Amino acid sequence: MAIVYILTNESMPGLVTIGHTTQSIEKRVRDLSQPDGVPSPFRCHYAVEVGGRETAEHIERMLREGLADRRENKEFFRVSPDIPKAFLRIAEKMGGVVVLDGQRGEKEKSLRTAGIRTGTQLFEMVSECGDYAATARHVGRRLLVIEEGSKAIGKWVGKERRDPTGKERRQNLEKAGVLVRDENGDLLFDRDSEPLKPSAAAEIIRGQSSNGRTEWCVKGSNKTYADWEGEQSGAEEATENVRTATGQQEFVMEMPMVGVKAWAVQEGSLFVVKAGSTAHGEWTGGKYVPNAKTRRKELEQKGALVRVGGKLRFAEDCSFSSTSFAGAVIAGRTVNGRVEWCVAKDGKKIWPEKTYGEWRKERLVGR
Repeated sequence: MAIVYILTNESMPGLVTIGHTTQSIEKRVRDLSQPDGVPSPFRCHYAVEVGGRETAEHIERMLREGLADRRENKEFFRVSPDIPKAFLRIAEKMGGVVVLDGQRGEKEKSLRTAGIRTGTQLFEMVSECGDYAATARHVGRRLLVIEEGSKAIGKWVGKERRDPTGKERRQNLEKAGVLVRDENGDLLFDRDSEPLKPSAAAEIIRGQSSNGRTEWCVKGSNKTYADWEGEQSGAEEATENVRTATGQQEFVMEMPMVGVKAWAVQEGSLFVVKAGSTAHGEWTGGKYVPNAKTRRKELEQKGALVRVGGKLRFAEDCSFSSTSFAGAVIAGRTVNGRVEWCVAKDGKKIWPEKTYGEWRKERLVGR
């Protein structure tokens, strides 16, 4: 997978650089910050995982061409970083995955500095043998902040060749004084961490490659992060569907990078995906949202989903309890259906674009 990024540097106010990498964004930022001629380290303003190298090269080239009149030299553009970010968010809408949003990190940092605890849901990870015991809070967009006082395992126990990034991240936190070693050799968080993906946070605590969505559990329960997230994406929407009868409105969900396009209508409390819609040919969500993975198998077994080439096609209309559940079946992974589904007319998105969530809000306000 390749990542397209936007970087800034406090020593170069008003300038941004745009590029792509097949490495982690953290490593790319470190590599660019190391040369002697760079007065201060670069910061990632925004980064999106877009697929293969060719796709990333194409997006980077389009961004550079679109900003040609703002070019300062070969590598830098004199422009607000939010302008290229707006273009990259289109890639996110088309199936890309946000890897890092520097603005969210700065917002979280400023709130902590002001003494405000963001996020309300707490998660924990505790070793039965006492090697680690950590608490983290959810701060949105699949990001967790490991809380001050959390204990991480004293040394990296994972395989070096498999995941060097996790080990490097722990080392950087020690250098920054976020992780400090006590007299027993354990690592303790002297202050809250920056926002991290669940798996990145789990690797720091466990000292090895980890699936954070299954390792982190809601504090005081056995409910995993993945189970909790699945409930959050569907609960509010399902409740609204029961409360309001909405008639038939057409919606479309598109994933151009993998050639997937689906149509659906709202029929009372049900969200009905129409025959002829396509779905991702493979399940890529691991063990997440197991109900959606099971539903895909059931639909295939009864012939409602048929394999055509590398994709799946709906042979008949299929009803779902929520847009997120339908979206997960189509995408082969967890999605926020209220964002992915857009209002359509005659099979095409209306312009300006309106998401299902925006459409639902308008209807509720009008009632």
